[in-house]
Amino acid sequence: GYIEEPASAFFSLVMAAQFFYFWRRVLRQQRRYAAAREQYAHQSLYVASFVPWLLAYVASTLFHVHETVLWERLDYFSPVIATSFTNLVVLYTLFDVRAWSLRALIASPFVAFDCYFMYQMHFVKFDYGWQNKVVIYIALFSFAVMGALIAKFRTRTYMRYAIGIMVVSVCAVPLELYDFEPPLFFRTFDGHSLWHGSGVLITYLTCKFTEEHLKYENRSKARYDVSNSGLLTE
Repeated sequence: GYIEEPASAFFSLVMAAQFFYFWRRVLRQQRRYAAAREQYAHQSLYVASFVPWLLAYVASTLFHVHETVLWERLDYFSPVIATSFTNLVVLYTLFDVRAWSLRALIASPFVAFDCYFMYQMHFVKFDYGWQNKVVIYIALFSFAVMGALIAKFRTRTYMRYAIGIMVVSVCAVPLELYDFEPPLFFRTFDGHSLWHGSGVLITYLTCKFTEEHLKYENRSKARYDVSNSGLLTE
């Protein structure tokens, strides 16, 4: 009859709400540019990337409200799947991969890894220590591809959001690694819950980066189309 981890549940719910709110915003943005001859090549993938994160934080909210085996599995598996999808979208953007056949080829090792991870954790041994190591490796890979994207688009002002994601993520790591007992605030805010709290800022930066990136690319595409149509009519 009570919430087991109220602070973590609250922060997870806030993050789910953020992803839902910005997902609706980019959907409206997508419809606005739907009349264009051709939308930004990676538009649909960026819009779709909100969904696994939304589901991940819904699962996290449910798990921290009341721990069950189902919510626990979803809480541990869904962020790994969501991160893999996000990393794929960043890779496609970095190398401008547009052919679906090549996208599928690049995605295959990510899908295989996620399936292996879920199999090991669910059917072999639910090992929290091993899961932490896997998350660290995934985070390092995410930092590498995001860093490459920042370098590629370094002149674009909205890349400050991407830099912010990396800075806040690094600062938040000790909260999870050195989890501590809640010393104040009604013994609610321990290290783990504050790590979830940092995720609220990371989520905002992620959503703003995605929104601004899509705006930039669609506006650039619209200007290019207008310029070309002018040349064709001359």
